[in-house]
Amino acid sequence: MNRLARSPFVDLPTELVLPILKLAARPNFALIGDGTLNRRDPYSSARALCLVSRDVRRTILPVMLETVFLWECSQVIAFVDALRMQAGYSEQGDHLAFAYANHICRIWVGSICEPCGESFCHLDRCRLSIGPGIDSEILAPVLLAAPSLAFDCKSLYLLHDCTQVASHLDICQGRSEPRWRVNTLTLSGNIDPCLGIRSINQRLPFFSSISHLIFVSPMMTNDVRDDMNFSDTMRTMTYLRAAFTNLQTISIPRPFVRFPVIVELPVDVSEMRAHLVTLPAPPQANQPETLLSMLDQNYRAKTKEAYENMETCSGEGVVWKVGARSRPTSGGYDFLVNWDEAWACGYGQFNGN
Repeated sequence: MNRLARSPFVDLPTELVLPILKLAARPNFALIGDGTLNRRDPYSSARALCLVSRDVRRTILPVMLETVFLWECSQVIAFVDALRMQAGYSEQGDHLAFAYANHICRIWVGSICEPCGESFCHLDRCRLSIGPGIDSEILAPVLLAAPSLAFDCKSLYLLHDCTQVASHLDICQGRSEPRWRVNTLTLSGNIDPCLGIRSINQRLPFFSSISHLIFVSPMMTNDVRDDMNFSDTMRTMTYLRAAFTNLQTISIPRPFVRFPVIVELPVDVSEMRAHLVTLPAPPQANQPETLLSMLDQNYRAKTKEAYENMETCSGEGVVWKVGARSRPTSGGYDFLVNWDEAWACGYGQFNGN
């Protein structure tokens, strides 16, 4: 009779086995963004190990939950379903109960369609054709317990809903201030001015807890004259500033990145990086023009200083593709940047979020 192969873990002490399992379960966030044809699942190994035993599951879950990516609506709904199940386990005293919120440090929310019949503002948006599947009352306590949040700007309606739910729940439970731990907020994609207007009008206390605000754009240019990304971000910041009362720093991608001279495409982008410039938050001012002028001066001074000491292969954003761009007077290139990988791996300014 053939015997099953003996596992090498049998002869190892528990204090050695558990760290090995943690290392094997730790998600690999390299090449997780738009830079790959098929975005791979960084949590597959961790989920498989969770099926080994009860003790292994409790060892692996904190590692798996440290950084949570919710790129699509189906993933948000699945995450909410998992939270709903955990609430049931907790009420029943089941051994499967696990406090997700205690272990999540970072959550990235991708472009999530807005439910039909709802509108975050007057602009046209992608809408969900299915019934409501995202329960903000279940999601809010866990989402807002993460010290670092990243949101695609198309999904800010979800953040708005969660902050409103959290404020209402805290008032009902007799607390004067909501219990959220978010101190770093990263906004990706095109900034929607409606966020700033609505935040200022409602004075949502959530935004006053943010100390570090990061703007990232998935596309940058090699032309120093093309300041479109910078200008849009700066103008949006003039609307947002009143809501972020305790803001300390702002990080913004540079409109000009020093990359090697590109003779022809395709080009090897393995050593290319995009940079963030971090500025002290300007004081609140009544006139948007004053804010814009201060941000512009500080940004350009910081950019010039960084440019003189910058290394091509350093920086936060991972460049995954270079595309040609036609201009009336000269040729140029667009650099497509994988910010979610940089955010998850803690590159540069993302370190310690």
